[in-house]
Amino acid sequence: MVGGTARWLRARDGWPRDLDLVVASQDVPGLATALTAVQVIIAPATLLTFRNVSLQTAWGPLDLFVAPPPPYAMQRLRGVPIRVEDRQ
Repeated sequence: MVGGTARWLRARDGWPRDLDLVVASQDVPGLATALTAVQVIIAPATLLTFRNVSLQTAWGPLDLFVAPPPPYAMQRLRGVPIRVEDRQ
């Protein structure tokens, strides 16, 4: 997780406008499958071709970036471990 949501999780600073996720190329097929659970349909080939994609979900905007993940720290959100960009 990167961007405003990561900043909010790290410092409770400001309100995020969207959810920004960085996903490694090898994890794109699994992400595409997981997104179907929230009625977001995108082909792995689309993500791998365009590499930066903005999607609308029932919960709000989702920006996906196919790239090597940045340095991160693990945080727990309601008991679920999440990789959050570490900019300290």
